[in-house]
Amino acid sequence: MGHLVVARTAETAIELARECGVAWVGCRMSGHAGAAGVYAALPLKADMIGIYSAVANANHMPLAGGAEPLLGTNPLAIAIPAGQEPPLVLDIATSIVSYGTIKNHKLLNRPLHADWMIDPKTGAAVTDPQKSAEALLLPMGGYKGAGLALILGLLAGTLNGALFGRDCVDFNADPGTVTNTGQFVLALDPSRFQPLAQFKAEVDRHIRSLRTSKTLPGETVRLPGEQRAQRRADRLANGLALPGELLVQLDKLAAELAIKPLRER
Repeated sequence: MGHLVVARTAETAIELARECGVAWVGCRMSGHAGAAGVYAALPLKADMIGIYSAVANANHMPLAGGAEPLLGTNPLAIAIPAGQEPPLVLDIATSIVSYGTIKNHKLLNRPLHADWMIDPKTGAAVTDPQKSAEALLLPMGGYKGAGLALILGLLAGTLNGALFGRDCVDFNADPGTVTNTGQFVLALDPSRFQPLAQFKAEVDRHIRSLRTSKTLPGETVRLPGEQRAQRRADRLANGLALPGELLVQLDKLAAELAIKPLRER
């Protein structure tokens, strides 16, 4: 449901931006929609810049200096079209890592990094993934990430008449209650600033210059969206690898729903 609502929000933003040059469209009464970069990238098909954000369905982060989970991992995604080069697509959570990463570590019982989560009572690092439900997820960049999550929450939630802060419903803990998630998509037509071909050529030039810049020993330059594109191509060719622990859960769910398990497909 969340995916369909946000996809329609993006389509509306594109239609309005064709007329006005720029459009900001929000939605409420939505739900979890998946990867933020998917929706920021939708305006690319119209040769437009896309920006997306949302109030996460659950609060896992504190305010700067706080000890209560009052902020979501409210993501920010920005997509910029290019010419011959792949588009730049930045997709980041405002937390130091996404909560999906925490859930994956819990599923696989892998230790958390010491700078990911803290105990709200003591402030001590939490590295046991099985204790993550009672821990606080830290914002990226300290107070900067917390401030960004707060502002994006107000823009995606409060501005749209959706939930924010203490009002948010944790869909993991309470799947029966309506989440009323707020999200927005901004579409911007770069041709209103300069000829589109000229803009794309300049983006291409900068991408090539950045890609060939000097690197630290043993490192390579990473541009926003490159790994995303590589993973997509690999998974289209080779399929999606699922951890054994996740496959067990999915097959258990399939049995409960009386449908064919993945192992038999």
